[in-house]
Amino acid sequence: MVEVSLRLPYRREIERYAKIILRKLKPRSIILYGSMAKGTYGVGSDVDLLIISDKFPHNFLDRLKLLNEINPTTAPIEALGYTTKEFEEMLRKKNPTAFDALEEGIILYDDGYLIKIKNLFEKIKEELGLVKVDDYWESITGSMSL
Repeated sequence: MVEVSLRLPYRREIERYAKIILRKLKPRSIILYGSMAKGTYGVGSDVDLLIISDKFPHNFLDRLKLLNEINPTTAPIEALGYTTKEFEEMLRKKNPTAFDALEEGIILYDDGYLIKIKNLFEKIKEELGLVKVDDYWESITGSMSL
């Protein structure tokens, strides 16, 4: 069951959409990330959702279309969908969206998949000495920033 316990704009719409995602896409995880998750949202902010599911169409544009079509709300929801393999590859390639979702995101649903992923994420952060500074990732060794 998906419940958004925080007092957020569009809370009911997020819950309604997440329940449809659960029913239609059998996700491994649904994560609210971005300004809503960080509490820095303002007028005009959208709702960023990251959905991890192996039931997505292969073509990324078809996924976006599907996620838009199954959204019954008028809330400004920006949903991105990835397979488990793609999301794990995003972590290995140090993708800031994946990092932000795991570091600051609010888990709306998870079937246990994120335990494995968070372990991989922590290992990558430790190996590279990555820390979140404001809105970007920086290596405390000075070797890189994202």
